[in-house]
Amino acid sequence: MDDLRKHARSYENELDTKLVAFAKLGNSFAQDMERDSAPLLTGDNIFDTMSVEIESILANLTSANDEMADLLGSVNTTASMRHICQRHRDILQDYTQEYCKTKSNIQAFKDREELLGSVHQVNSFSKNGLNNRKQDFFLKENENIMGADGVTNDTLSIAIATKENLYAQRGGLAGITNKNERYFK
Repeated sequence: MDDLRKHARSYENELDTKLVAFAKLGNSFAQDMERDSAPLLTGDNIFDTMSVEIESILANLTSANDEMADLLGSVNTTASMRHICQRHRDILQDYTQEYCKTKSNIQAFKDREELLGSVHQVNSFSKNGLNNRKQDFFLKENENIMGADGVTNDTLSIAIATKENLYAQRGGLAGITNKNERYFK
C-alpha cells in the first residue's frame, strides 16, 4: 500500500507541475489573442505534446488509484487507509477537471485563431495568389454576403418608394374627401 501511495504522490506532483505549465500555455494563448500578435497555431505541437503527457500521467494516476482500491478490498482496512484512498481519488478528480477546463479554453482560443487566421488568409488571397478549398469557400461566402447586402438595399429602396407613394395617395384621397365634404354640404 505504501508503494502505491508513493507512486500516486509522485504522479500527483508531476501532474501538478505539468498542469501549471499547461495553464501558463493557456494564459499565453489568451494574451496573444488580446495583443493580436503572432499566430497561435504555431503552438500546436506544444499543446499536443503537453496534452499527451498530461493524459498519460492521468492514466497512470488512475491506475495507481484503482490498484489502491483493489488492495483495500482484499485486506483488512482501517478508516485511515480508506480516507487516504478517497483523498487520492479526490485529487485525481480535481486534476482531471482542471485539465479538461484548461484544455477546452486553449482549444477555444485555437479555434478562434484558426477562424480569424482563415479570414486573414482570404483577405490576402489576391496578394499571395493562394488557392485552396478553405479560401475558395470563404471567398464564395463573402460574395454571397455581398449579394445579400445588395438585395437588402434594393428591398429597402422599394419599401421607401412604396411608403412615399402611399403618402402621396393619402394626400390625394384627403383632398378628394375634403372637396366631397364641401360639395355635399
